[in-house]
Amino acid sequence: MMWQRFKRTPILTADQREICFNYNGPFNSSPFPIFRLSPLGLVFGKYSGKPRLILDLSWPHDENNTSSINDLIDKDECSMTYSTIDQAIHTVLKTGPKAFLCKCDIASAFKLLPIRPSLVPFYGCHWNDQLYFFVRHPFGGRSSPRIFDCLSQALEWILLNKYHVQYCQHLLDDFLTVDCSEQESLRTTL
Repeated sequence: MMWQRFKRTPILTADQREICFNYNGPFNSSPFPIFRLSPLGLVFGKYSGKPRLILDLSWPHDENNTSSINDLIDKDECSMTYSTIDQAIHTVLKTGPKAFLCKCDIASAFKLLPIRPSLVPFYGCHWNDQLYFFVRHPFGGRSSPRIFDCLSQALEWILLNKYHVQYCQHLLDDFLTVDCSEQESLRTTL
C-alpha cells in the first residue's frame, strides 16, 4: 500500500456527508480542554486503488518523550486471529462440487462504529486551518479492527444460529458463506 500525507486537498470537501457523519467540526480552536491532533493521510487500496482517509494514530514516530495514541492502546487487548483461506478451501471441498459461494463486504466498516464520547478529544486532526474530531472509528487506530471484529463475530453468529446458514466465515468486514444447494444460497444472498 502507498501512504501519502496531505495538508490541503479536495478529498474532504468532496463528500460533505462523510464529514457530517464521521467528524465533529470544523472548529477554529478545540472545544476540549485536553485534546490530541494526529496527521491525516491517504492509503490507496492494493487492488481497487481507492483512496482511504487515515488518521495516523501511530504519530509521532520514534520520539522518545511522546507516546502516540496507538502506543497507549494495549496490543494484547487488540490481538486477533484471522480466518484463513485454508479454512474456506476445506469447507468448499467438504461441501462438494455443487457448493454455492457468496462473498459479502460491509462497506466503510470502521466508520459504522462510534468512538466512546470521552475519547473523541484524542481523535483530532488539523485540516485547512480547522480542527476536526472523529466520532466514528478511523482507519489507523490500533483498536479499530478488534472492535469491528466483535460486530462481525456477532453477525456471523446470527447468520449461523438464527438464519441457519450452513457455513459462514468472516475476515473483518468480508464474509463468505458456503451452501449445498442453490435454494439455500439464494436465501443467503438476500
